[in-house]
Amino acid sequence: MGAKDSPQDKAGDDADQGSMNRSIIARNIPNAITFVTVFCGFLLMASAAVPGISPHVCVFATMLGLCTDMLDGHAARKLNVKSSFGATFDQLADLTCFGIGPAIFFTRQRQEALGLDASFGSLLLTVVG
Repeated sequence: MGAKDSPQDKAGDDADQGSMNRSIIARNIPNAITFVTVFCGFLLMASAAVPGISPHVCVFATMLGLCTDMLDGHAARKLNVKSSFGATFDQLADLTCFGIGPAIFFTRQRQEALGLDASFGSLLLTVVG
């Protein structure tokens, strides 16, 4: 048996592998939290296509997205992890949950409240506004 094949070395390699796996998991905790924010934005966008989604659920999704948006930044600072993917993913999450999602949700709510007149009003606001 060579020096590299000793049982102590294999145990040391397993310990290194375990710390590497924890490192990968720790690096992706903020990204997993950001995914919740993206899902909340997706729920807001889906509310326009699925009429059975309650407006209360959409408001809750926005509030949950706000909390997870703050939490992912806090987790990244506490774990001392940074990545260009994480920064881009966080911007995408903010755009979906606080930009596109609410815009689609409120447009749909206005169309349901006003009927056919809302389509013309929405078009007019988009062109003029």
